[in-house]
Amino acid sequence: MLKHLLVVTGAALVLTGCSAGVERVGGEAAPAVAPSPSATIAAPSPTPSASAEPTTAPTTRPPASPAGPCPVTNKTLQKALAAHPDDGVFPDSTFTKIVCFEGYAATTVPERSNSDESYVVWKHASGSWTVLSSGTADICPGVPADVIKHFRSARYGACG
Repeated sequence: MLKHLLVVTGAALVLTGCSAGVERVGGEAAPAVAPSPSATIAAPSPTPSASAEPTTAPTTRPPASPAGPCPVTNKTLQKALAAHPDDGVFPDSTFTKIVCFEGYAATTVPERSNSDESYVVWKHASGSWTVLSSGTADICPGVPADVIKHFRSARYGACG
């Protein structure tokens, strides 16, 4: 951009015959007197060259899985439970406090008239969610340590 500005400024000086002095504005050379109305200065259009610097910001690496399973909703997990029933989870359960990370989800099933509050850990594999474990205490065996750490930082209490 600075190189482009200097070229335009140099062209202005040539067109004015260098009769006008050069003033420094913000550290950049600029003509002290505007060119006459008959002399129109058009900035050269940028042309691609091998030495030209890119004009766009560098892109960042896309997420590893832009269409990954997280976040997940109660409705999605209810459908998954209907498709893959689990003896430890009531078929009509509502899943709250959902924490999802790297293909694992931890959920809370609120207290019911016939059961205490419980927890369910899900795993996403082969395009669907399945119950990995459920219960009222430490139910995270088999869950990777970094996922457990994420669940704990989200205040999910069922991972010991």
